Amino acid sequence: MNLHSTGRKPNRLTRSLLSIPILIMLLVSGLSCVSKGTYEKLATERTSIQSQLTTANASLASITAQRDSLNNQLTATNASLSFMTAERDKLNSQLAGANTSLSTMTADRDRLSSQLTSTNASLASMTADRDKLSSQLTAANDSLSAMTAERDKLSSQLTSTSASLASMTADRDRLTNQLATANASLAAATAQRDSLSSQLTSTNASLSTVTGERDRLNLQVAQLQGDYQKLYDTIRQSSPSLRNPTWGEVKYFLEQDDTNTKVYNDDQFDCSGFAITLRDRAWRYGFRSAYVEISFGETTGHALTAFQTTDKGLVYIDDTGNEGGTGFDCIGYVQVGQPYGGISLNGVKSQYINCSGDPAKFWGALTYTTHPNSFSYDYYVDYLRRVQFRKDSVNAYGKAADEYNAGSRVYSYSQLKAWYDNLQALGQDLGLPDYYVWEEVVENIEIYWN
Repeated sequence: MNLHSTGRKPNRLTRSLLSIPILIMLLVSGLSCVSKGTYEKLATERTSIQSQLTTANASLASITAQRDSLNNQLTATNASLSFMTAERDKLNSQLAGANTSLSTMTADRDRLSSQLTSTNASLASMTADRDKLSSQLTAANDSLSAMTAERDKLSSQLTSTSASLASMTADRDRLTNQLATANASLAAATAQRDSLSSQLTSTNASLSTVTGERDRLNLQVAQLQGDYQKLYDTIRQSSPSLRNPTWGEVKYFLEQDDTNTKVYNDDQFDCSGFAITLRDRAWRYGFRSAYVEISFGETTGHALTAFQTTDKGLVYIDDTGNEGGTGFDCIGYVQVGQPYGGISLNGVKSQYINCSGDPAKFWGALTYTTHPNSFSYDYYVDYLRRVQFRKDSVNAYGKAADEYNAGSRVYSYSQLKAWYDNLQALGQDLGLPDYYVWEEVVENIEIYWN
């Protein structure tokens, strides 16, 4: 509509412009017939009209330019309208295709929505199953943790049991060997018993005869002891130069003397015979000594020899041998109210191996300690403690060696070797096995000096 309205305006303007020359011609032709006033009035109007004409021409040029511009715009608009129409048709075509696709997509959406609903139902079911399985898994993990702890505990017990089994197997094998040896010894002992039983029967038959002979010999011994005492008293009166020896002199005398190797006999040469013999032999060396009787009760006792040494004080010597003639010199340890005991001569040392550590770890470097008086009773007590230390260490070493042979490496080979060497050294230091402990307690001591 705007385009049509703009098209009618140039027609009105054209008619106005065409009327202007007519008007001018009328004015020119009428000049001769109008007055001067009228002429001036017409001249003024002409000027005014010329001015308006000029303005109208200017407006016409502007309107023409505007028309041309509008025509150009109209052409461009028409071209754009054609393009837009083509675009509209294209878009309508695309819209129709889109509507078709939309219908398909709507159908797909409905189908997928149905599938989603089904899937959501399945998912809910699976979520419930998952929660159930998660709960079961948690319970299973708890059970697994408990079973793992139980397995570790049982594994540890199995390891300990295996070690114990190996030790028990070794003990069984050792005991089996000992049992075989014991059975062999039992068979031999049974044979010896039968032989001795036969001999006993024969001996009993001869006992009555021997008893008479013994009584006769006892009478002769009593007579000889009387003669001996008389001779001893005579010699004692004629030998006033006896002296107290040093401990070194006593030890040398004992090492040279063989009284301890004499055969022990209850009826003919008992502890009294050994003590008197050693005393008399010491007299020949010029040493003052004593015959000692210790009693354990009303009917039992023991005989010793004593020396009052100049450097170690009173020293008791127990030289009593045995039935095999293999006796050894001993230092006797006597104290009223205490059990009597003896230590072999080579086991008595003022300086000896220290046994204050752990007997189950006796593989370190040996250290030594010193006792102020190796002839006092407390030295004997300490000696027994060291003997017990060695027994405990031997037992611990035997167990450790068995475990090592079974594959255990709690102790190294070098430790076991050093442990064994230390036990050997300690045994020599103690003078084993030559020592003894009497169960009886000393009740009285009697000393008779020559």
